[in-house]
Amino acid sequence: MASIELELHTDDPREAAALRAYWTLAEDGETWQQTVTAIRNEYGFTQREMQVLVQQAGTARIHGVECPDCGDPQEATSRSNYADLLRLGNVLCPACKTAAEEARRQAAQELQAKRQKALRQMFPIATDLTLEPEDLTLFQAVALHALFSDPAVQDAGLTTPTDIWPKERRWAPESLRYEYERRLLRPETRALIDAHHDSGPDAFEWEDSEPTGSFYLGRVSYYLVGAENDLAALVPRLLNRLNQVFREGPWPTPWLNQWRDLWEELAIAQAGAYLDMKLREHHLEMKQGDGTRAALADALATFSLGQVFNFIYRAAKDSAAYYQRGGVNKKQAANSTISRISTSADRARANGWEVKSFGMPWNLPFSAIAETFFNKVMWQADVMTVVMRDAHPPLHAWPSEEAADKDDQSTVEAPEDTGIELPDFPPASDYMQQFGEDSATAQVMRYALLTPDGEITFGQATWREIRTQLGSNIGGENGLEFLGSLYPAAVYYFVPYAADDRPMNKVANSMFWELTAPVPPQDDEEDPEPHNPEDRVIKLRGPVVFVDRHNGGLSSEQEHALREAHTSAVAHLRARGWL
Repeated sequence: MASIELELHTDDPREAAALRAYWTLAEDGETWQQTVTAIRNEYGFTQREMQVLVQQAGTARIHGVECPDCGDPQEATSRSNYADLLRLGNVLCPACKTAAEEARRQAAQELQAKRQKALRQMFPIATDLTLEPEDLTLFQAVALHALFSDPAVQDAGLTTPTDIWPKERRWAPESLRYEYERRLLRPETRALIDAHHDSGPDAFEWEDSEPTGSFYLGRVSYYLVGAENDLAALVPRLLNRLNQVFREGPWPTPWLNQWRDLWEELAIAQAGAYLDMKLREHHLEMKQGDGTRAALADALATFSLGQVFNFIYRAAKDSAAYYQRGGVNKKQAANSTISRISTSADRARANGWEVKSFGMPWNLPFSAIAETFFNKVMWQADVMTVVMRDAHPPLHAWPSEEAADKDDQSTVEAPEDTGIELPDFPPASDYMQQFGEDSATAQVMRYALLTPDGEITFGQATWREIRTQLGSNIGGENGLEFLGSLYPAAVYYFVPYAADDRPMNKVANSMFWELTAPVPPQDDEEDPEPHNPEDRVIKLRGPVVFVDRHNGGLSSEQEHALREAHTSAVAHLRARGWL
């Protein structure tokens, strides 16, 4: 049985008596003779004073519970600590515990030093000629620029491991990240980057405390191979040369044949990421393979990335509804999304439909490589609206003689009259004026606002002011659907990323159905083009806006047609008790 030996460090009789009472056990040897409250009341100590007294006025040693290293009795600091020591048994005393921790720390430092020495021998700094843009493929130039533009590289010339790049701006698309690292590490010609021996030890593979020579992609820090020993000095020189070529040209000749492959690869990866995100929102998921990439590549051959996002958005919603109807499991429902995307793209391509282009969601930003390629290299202001087959490198990409030839060919003769009258759309500068920051110069346009309760109001405002009336200040996507009989007037609406619990705008849906009905053929028309009824189906929620952006607002004829359609829709819905 354990016993307590008390050593006093006070000459005050009252303190000594209180301390003895505190550490006195009852006759059973397991409980205390007096409670702490009783001792405090008897000797006139406050709770805080009693705590200080126990900690500083004496040392209580427990015989029968010794330190396994030095053999000294354990020292209890309080009654609760005494109970813990009895329960734990022979544990290290504070002095031996401190010594053991110091020994472990020393051993860890020695092991780290040993590992660092082994890594320096296994991964010496490689030197080679300084890299020039013409030594690189277009992919290598873009990937190296994105990798070494990270501000953390400035200190020692070492990159941040790609595993810990922020989610808001990954180095490369997640589906291509490791493949891109392999392509940079194992080029067909000369070495470009290599793993640095100062990377974290867990980035390397070890066997009996010796490195095997292998390392884990995503965990190591890379350095730029070059002729200088100062790794940090190599980086700005390469970045400056690449920036000059990206900005002023000319491109190395091989790049002119490589940009389409990189464009397609990055666009497919971004579309695949959007597909995953939309399926997850509906609690569906699928494993993307070659079939998925082939379907996305086929759609992107004809449509822009934003238009393919449109196909994906609708296909994911239809797959979720397919699952909710029952009869299929989640895997089957998710896999059906690919066929829906292909079908939508084929139908739109065959019928020549104008497909609305979606914007890039805020929670799915481009990777650093994609951002560098599309913005800095290809000079695309909004890649979401550009079809790859219509894209081309900037004029300065070609040598001066070829650029002059292409400049001469930039004026294309007008095509012959086909008998089709196209609307005269305003130039891009007019659209930019609609988004003017200065309220005094921003273009004001006529619009109609229709709320879910069926009330329609007409007014004039700038495009930014109109958008705020849709409640688009939260995360979501804006949609624009043209009205067939009032083209180019359209209905503008907002769809939040979260669950849309806003009331259905029944009047707007009814008006859209009426205003997108097939236009009756004229007397001189033969065999009018058939109209697909599914093109008239749309489910609008919350407030919507009718506007004609191409002509700076609604015309009086369009406004009159909207008023008539509104009156008809309200009467129709009220007759059936739906409004």
